[in-house]
Amino acid sequence: MKALNKFFMGTTLAITLLGASVAWGDPSIVGGNVIVERPEVDTASNFYLIDTNHPLNADGMLDQWEIFAKATASPAAIPPPVRLVIYRQKGDRFFVVGKSKAETPNPGYNLFKLRPKIKVKAGDFVGAYYPNTGSISFSYDPPSSPNTSDFGNGNLTGTTIFGFPDPNRIPFQFTLSSNRHYSIRVQGESSNKK
Repeated sequence: MKALNKFFMGTTLAITLLGASVAWGDPSIVGGNVIVERPEVDTASNFYLIDTNHPLNADGMLDQWEIFAKATASPAAIPPPVRLVIYRQKGDRFFVVGKSKAETPNPGYNLFKLRPKIKVKAGDFVGAYYPNTGSISFSYDPPSSPNTSDFGNGNLTGTTIFGFPDPNRIPFQFTLSSNRHYSIRVQGESSNKK
């Protein structure tokens, strides 16, 4: 039994039962929020965000990311493409340390493999970019007005920070913030794992 436990320790196993994937084991790196349907979806385009609610918990390599996507058009349309972006904070600035290719999600839960994997450090933040009207569902926590006059409160802990791309400035300057939780999460394997 000890040999069996040692073999499975730190390993994620998955099987398919009636079309559903069931996984055992815990990834050693996680970051982002619980993936559930949330009541809101951004209507902005060409838009970047950093969700600072739950930073990555360890150094290592990310190998997958998940989102809960919603279409913003009626009737239910396919959500637009979205990219995972990983940020690192240095002082009051945020730098891009990795990003995925653009993926077109289906409405509802989506899991995407990262090829190539993204090297991360503990404390990095999960973010996203969408070139068209947004698709990732989010909720206000605590509930607050979506009115832009409530943004920019200067509290960057447990908030989402927004920015618009400027091709002449890297990293991007983030100017607004709000208390939101996005349905986006990453997983991977820690480099400290034994």
